[in-house]
Amino acid sequence: MEKLDRVVKVLELISDEKLKYPFDNFICSSMISRFVMIGKPEVAVEFFENVVRPGSLKLNIVTCTALVGAYCKLNRTVDVFDLVNWMENNGLAFDVIFYSNWIYRYLRKGIICEAFQNIEK
Repeated sequence: MEKLDRVVKVLELISDEKLKYPFDNFICSSMISRFVMIGKPEVAVEFFENVVRPGSLKLNIVTCTALVGAYCKLNRTVDVFDLVNWMENNGLAFDVIFYSNWIYRYLRKGIICEAFQNIEK
């Protein structure tokens, strides 16, 4: 719980009116990744849905890579495919890190059939 508290404190600090730190993809991807890293992928997705999704930020490949990690940890394969479709429709190019994270997360969760289907595509 201490790690989660630290992540939340950092988020509060950068959101403070006095600091006015620009809320960008670096911050979003870092927050999502840290929540996943400390075992709170559901908080990562909630953070994305409440803070990022409303349209205040144009997602980049780094944020999408972090988000796919959270979705895979939660076995939310439909959300992964929705994200991939969104990326394709918005011209966001996939990179090696994205593919590696996507397949690695599927393999870690034991969803091997999905991993192989994605490799074939």
